[in-house]
Formats: sequence, C-alpha cells, structure tokens
Amino acid sequence: MRRSDREITEFNDIIDIVSRCTRIHIGISCIDVPYVVPVSFGYEVKENKLVLYFHGAQAGRKFELLEKSPEVSVSGDICHGYKELSNGGITCLYESFMACGTAERIYGDEAQRALDILTEHCGFVPRPCPDGVLDITAVYKITAENLTAKRSK
Repeated sequence: MRRSDREITEFNDIIDIVSRCTRIHIGISCIDVPYVVPVSFGYEVKENKLVLYFHGAQAGRKFELLEKSPEVSVSGDICHGYKELSNGGITCLYESFMACGTAERIYGDEAQRALDILTEHCGFVPRPCPDGVLDITAVYKITAENLTAKRSK
C-alpha cells in the first residue's frame, strides 16, 4: 500500500467499516474486460475471517460469469465528502476495504441464513423467503482473503 499512513490494520476496525457500507462491488473475470457489479450484501465474522453474502438471479451475466470463474475481488467504501487542500487541490474523505476470494454458491438452510443476514444488514427484520424464491435465486458466500482497508480523514 503506497499510503501506509492511511492503512487500517486492526481487524475489528476493518469490520466496523464493512458494517457501515451499504453495498459492495464485486469484480468478476470476463473474457475481454473485468466485470464489476454493485450488490447489496450481508456479512459475519467466522473463525476470525470476514464472510460476505450476496444474491442474484440464476440467469444473466453475473450468474454466468461466476459459474465460469468464481474467483472475485470485492471492495466497499464510504464517502464522507470532500475537502480543499492547502495546495488548492481537493481530496475525498473516505473509508474503504478490499479483499479477494471465491464466490461459493450455497443452498438450502445455509442460503436462507445468508439471506437473513443480508436482510438484517439492509435494515429489515429477517423473514422466510416467499414460496419459490429460493428456487430462482442464487445465493453466494465469499470468505475474504487478503483483506485490506484504508481511510482518509
């Protein structure tokens, strides 16, 4: 990391940033260019690792690309605004995290639990999926590897 003065190394501080992010961006390999998609998400800490959950339709580009190449990169950020610098420049005040991992499709009770975690992170009370929804929904988990974070105040 070039700006080590902005690096966040404490795991719990990184989890705090994750908890305040409203969406993440997932980078997926594609033949000609990377494919980056924003998704709503949920998370938990398991065995001192960040585990992210997201979902989507069982059709479309995201689903097709993940089936071919489940290795992904993930980022999340919070923009706190902008400020002028003494040299006349402008900078963003932010907190962000990045990680990589494998988007593993999950099923059944594990998928329902992941959707409960996602629902709660999005500010709603968890509830059972309506009949048939899990039949047409792909639910994924990513166990974060190479987790890094930084902030600019």
